[in-house]
Amino acid sequence: MPDYAKNERGEEIPSDLLGATIIRFGAAPVSAGLEGGGLIIDYQPRGSGAVIRAVLEFAEVGMWFAYLLPLKVDIAKQSPNQDGVQE
Repeated sequence: MPDYAKNERGEEIPSDLLGATIIRFGAAPVSAGLEGGGLIIDYQPRGSGAVIRAVLEFAEVGMWFAYLLPLKVDIAKQSPNQDGVQE
């Protein structure tokens, strides 16, 4: 992710994350094996019905996106479980 002091370093924040509605966020389960424990953010891009899961890893030198994953969920009805599956 961009360095707050030198924005030219690091990967860009996904443009659809800016202004998105955060559905939920939290730590990844230990069993996920993500570096730094991992942070998961489920968000809905502005003007979209899609929900995307951003998974971040981090260490002393910074944080980065491990992956972005579209989730199959009807946000008007329910939220996805931790595996991205409708309950």
